[in-house]
Amino acid sequence: MKKTPAIIIGTVVVVIALVAIVAASSGKKNTTDTAMSGNTDSSSTSASTSNAVAADKVTIANYMFGPADIKVKVGTTVTWTNTDSVKHNIVSDDNMMPDGKLIGKGEAYTYTFTKSGTYKYHCSPHPYMHGSVVVE
Repeated sequence: MKKTPAIIIGTVVVVIALVAIVAASSGKKNTTDTAMSGNTDSSSTSASTSNAVAADKVTIANYMFGPADIKVKVGTTVTWTNTDSVKHNIVSDDNMMPDGKLIGKGEAYTYTFTKSGTYKYHCSPHPYMHGSVVVE
């Protein structure tokens, strides 16, 4: 049976997505397990905070936010730029910032952080994509 180019491309896209899922989930703590176990230890929060990179730009590539965790000062405008060929967005986990619209390749979403706190977010079409902004 001869495979059409569309089938081959579709298979490659699926494989790349699966690799991205595995890469994104490796080394990350399962927050569902923490919530289910009732663990309220704040050390996990401070650990993720200390791993945040001081930056105001996040690149969306290979179905991941990079860097996933950043640290900024109050008043900083953060820019997320999509380099993937599929659309992504920035959606607040706890409504601390407005949800961004889907952005295509080469497009960007910006938000200015006016209050301190930890802002966790994800991509709604790809919920395994997570990130956070720590504002001091």
